[in-house]
Amino acid sequence: MRWMVFAVSACVALLSGCGDEGHTATESDIFNAYFYFPGDAPREVYLGRVTGISACQSAASNYASQHNMSRSDRWSYICCREAHGSSCYDKHR
Repeated sequence: MRWMVFAVSACVALLSGCGDEGHTATESDIFNAYFYFPGDAPREVYLGRVTGISACQSAASNYASQHNMSRSDRWSYICCREAHGSSCYDKHR
């Protein structure tokens, strides 16, 4: 029985991931911005380090625009928040 409790606890810990639960991205947070080209094997492009969630979103939109892409082209992006010594403590859009 103890091994079952341990196994369930380990699974919950792995599935919950890291990060501040419920953290709302702010304009004072520092992010690493990443752009993803669409396709079966998406290519990741590091856009740089920005301050604020809107700056991260703008960096992705501007990059898409510079490459003549619209949202219908199905590109995406991730804003990785820097916190607690991690360059990607949690992810936002």
